[in-house]
Amino acid sequence: MADIPEDQSDQIQFFKKIKPVFFSELKYQIKKFDYLRQIPRGSTKTKKQHIIVWMNSTSRSLLKYCDFNTYIQSGSTQLDTVYFTHQTFDPKIHAGLKYPLDIEFSSPGDLTLSSIKANERFSEFLMREHFMLKNPRLDPSWENQISLKWNRSKTELVELIYALHSSQSVNGSLKDIIHVLEQTFNIDIGNTYRIFADIKLKKNPTTLLDDLKTSIKEKIRSEFK
Repeated sequence: MADIPEDQSDQIQFFKKIKPVFFSELKYQIKKFDYLRQIPRGSTKTKKQHIIVWMNSTSRSLLKYCDFNTYIQSGSTQLDTVYFTHQTFDPKIHAGLKYPLDIEFSSPGDLTLSSIKANERFSEFLMREHFMLKNPRLDPSWENQISLKWNRSKTELVELIYALHSSQSVNGSLKDIIHVLEQTFNIDIGNTYRIFADIKLKKNPTTLLDDLKTSIKEKIRSEFK
């Protein structure tokens, strides 16, 4: 077994940045294997129901650790010594985290972080499976045919996503829209729900839409000159 770093900053780097990369990959591949092994034979409807069951289960798992995930997604570091240093797991201090599988080679938070990363990746996989099942004639390589770059902030992209969904401008669930735009722009938005909560608190929550409206009006005006 590898030695655990003695310095706290090294431990945080190891348990927060390094170990979860490998452990989350293992957990993702196991979940993917279990899903593929259990795909039912029969109609497309049956297969869709199978995917939805797995989607709901994965969503519940992510929701269970949403507070801890918010801490991670926000880039916070003030509790890193509590979550990502080698110490005895305390249910009072570390409530809401998974109990480490190997207490001799774990921190209180690295297993939970690995699970979150694996579930987020697995959720994206399930959404692709669901999309392709609904669009069987679509070439699976379509995502790689065009490369577009989002030049605005992630917050503004979330603003666009919720605007499309709330106006029913596109056919699909909120998760479908998030997934397609992430794939289209090759971007990891992160905690979409937390970002939207911050948008609602802004003095002007529609900065992108206002800018788009102004830009198209100027474009139309310029065409008549």
